[in-house]
Amino acid sequence: MNVRLVPVGGSNQIEIDGKIVDSLAFKTFRPEETNIGDFYQAGVRLFNIISTGMNTAFGTPYSLYGESWLGDGVYDLSVVDKQIDFFAENAPDAKLFLNFQLDTRPWWHDAHPDEADSYFHLSQVAANENWRRTAADYIRALIEHVEKKYPDKIFAYVLLGGYTTEWFSEEDYQATHPTKLKAYQKYLKDESAEIPTQERLLQAKDKLFLDPVKDKDIIVYEQFHNKLIADTLLYFCHEAQKVLKYKKLLGVFFGYLLELEGARLWNAGHLDIDRVYDSPDIDLIATPSSYQFRKHTDAGAYMILAHTIPLRKKLYFASFDHRTYNYRSMEEGHYIWDTGGVLQNLREVTDVMRREMMQRWANSAGHWWFGMFATWLHDEGIMKEVKHLVKISADMFMRHAHSISEIAVFYSCESMYYVNKECGINNFSILNSRDNLSRIGAPVDYFSIRDMKNVDLSQYKLCIFPNAYSLQEDERELIHTKLMAGNHTLLWMTAPDYLSENGFEHERMEELTGMHLEELDDDETVYLCEGTINGLYDHPLHPTFAIVDDAVEIMGRYKNSGKTALAFRKMNGYNSVFSGLANPSYMALRAVAKKAGVHLYSEAGVPVYVNSLITGIYWHEQKNLKIRMREAGNYYDILSGKIYHTNDGNLVLNTVDSGAICLKKCDCQFMALERSNSWAKQ
Repeated sequence: MNVRLVPVGGSNQIEIDGKIVDSLAFKTFRPEETNIGDFYQAGVRLFNIISTGMNTAFGTPYSLYGESWLGDGVYDLSVVDKQIDFFAENAPDAKLFLNFQLDTRPWWHDAHPDEADSYFHLSQVAANENWRRTAADYIRALIEHVEKKYPDKIFAYVLLGGYTTEWFSEEDYQATHPTKLKAYQKYLKDESAEIPTQERLLQAKDKLFLDPVKDKDIIVYEQFHNKLIADTLLYFCHEAQKVLKYKKLLGVFFGYLLELEGARLWNAGHLDIDRVYDSPDIDLIATPSSYQFRKHTDAGAYMILAHTIPLRKKLYFASFDHRTYNYRSMEEGHYIWDTGGVLQNLREVTDVMRREMMQRWANSAGHWWFGMFATWLHDEGIMKEVKHLVKISADMFMRHAHSISEIAVFYSCESMYYVNKECGINNFSILNSRDNLSRIGAPVDYFSIRDMKNVDLSQYKLCIFPNAYSLQEDERELIHTKLMAGNHTLLWMTAPDYLSENGFEHERMEELTGMHLEELDDDETVYLCEGTINGLYDHPLHPTFAIVDDAVEIMGRYKNSGKTALAFRKMNGYNSVFSGLANPSYMALRAVAKKAGVHLYSEAGVPVYVNSLITGIYWHEQKNLKIRMREAGNYYDILSGKIYHTNDGNLVLNTVDSGAICLKKCDCQFMALERSNSWAKQ
């Protein structure tokens, strides 16, 4: 079997032996005839095997098939065979992901009692060469065995490790350890170096930024900690490719920049994203869909930079592990937390599955339903909807859809090393901002700031920089040459280019924004001229900047001082907008988007999911919802089969339509009706 990713439209898709395969899959900790049969009968042809003898974070086993890695060079690969044989019997022509875990095992700890457990304390053991070697040997033995015995069954391998198998250095809180200390000294080329104490790492809680000079030891250590996790992951991926020789796909969970709260973003070790996503050894990036925005009334969101991944020639898989009304809080004697709420009935499950699928189609992503335990998705109504979505997706995924977004957001991973991790700014500027960004009324593309050199920026009227606190020289140059010369509107938040290795750079911030800025003494609440925006922080943090410039158009003021918090300035060849607010409301963002000339599909605060093929809308309890399409004509909803017509591009949707609507322009009404009738019979 030969497997590769091939470009299709604006994305990458899976090709197996010359045939493009829709990237829809199913995953479970408890494969049984019922749930595997459900999804196979629904048309799903990609399934996940999880091979490990270890326990989940819930305390339940990841797999009931047992352990395959019994000692240094000692394996029982029959437990893998049994799973593959089970799937071959119950899903005969399915292709399989093989997920297997590289964490340290009890037998390894017996031999190395002073070493840390990689599941809980990944960074403390990551540099241990013995663990790396034994795990690499396991990778080689497992893949060689499977490829020899089942050459046409496994199309992709997923390497698991760290807390929840998502490569988190979770519970060590970056505490020192002799193995980690030696790696740190090697990194610095200084045998006398010491890891900063916890007290040192947690200092200055009332400040937003570390001092680039005085706190350099903290900054360097945070860089090391995150690079160590990435190094470990990349090492194992390279070892796997020595066996695979790039003939099968290789995946990992990594890069949760938009999801991790507070200090966890730094502690988990997921900040070296650009290097991991650039790796030629990795084909697939996977994460759960956001736990922050998965309720029935939410907009939904991804944890990662969704548009960076296809740009780096990879495919993203979002995991639908939502708790349905079949979810049980106790499984096998252990408590299973609900992660964002339980979908209470079939209507809620159907709506949310459609919302997530629209998001997937709009971003040309992969998707797997993850019914962790056997009952979660085993339901006649749920499976009827799954079958419905699989059929629609089969028609969608081969079409050459591409992004038509006019808004791009550029995130800086490197800037986060200069942030005081205890201040919680990432909760505002990154994590929580996704909801406001999704409710502007226009689609948004999410990139790493490092992507500017490779992205065609001409389609973006509005470019947003939420956390560009410290820019690299080439990033500044690209901003000047590609954005400031291209009639774009640039939105800067909080303190753009304020920090460098030399210290705080107020002048550079003013040069970048084109505005005069002053530092305020007190924390502030900000107001739009026409209404209130949310507060800047939940506790005082400094610095906060106001605009003092007669040449700007004021769009918002600070409550206490009345000074300008949000302002627009027309520059030579582009527009500059500065926000002292880390997370402007969607009303404020929409006001900026309007001034940038962005096409707004809605001004009602409802999320939209759009590419060149579809316009998806998700809403509840809004009467006479107005949607402004780009073109007049006939549209059909691929989810319901209902036909809509507009003479002027404006549609009005009533409450009876509420939920998920995914509109596709039809050239012929007869064709649309024929197709809608076909889908309606399903």
